[in-house]
Amino acid sequence: MFVQKSNNHRGIKIEKIDNLDLTKSETFIQAYVSNPFLIDGHKFDIGVYVVVTSLEPLRLYRYAGDILFR
Repeated sequence: MFVQKSNNHRGIKIEKIDNLDLTKSETFIQAYVSNPFLIDGHKFDIGVYVVVTSLEPLRLYRYAGDILFR
């Protein structure tokens, strides 16, 4: 299962990959983790900014600024 949501975190849907609109602009898709790792019983996420410049071979660059832990 995957989650597709708009950039403003509205309109969240949990769907199979075949049911997602991969052409929709201003959204992102992430894998849904049904049994996540918890810290003190709470979910968390880590935000890292990257730029993907090539898919084959995969080439990405991590922004040297902040890494977000929420």
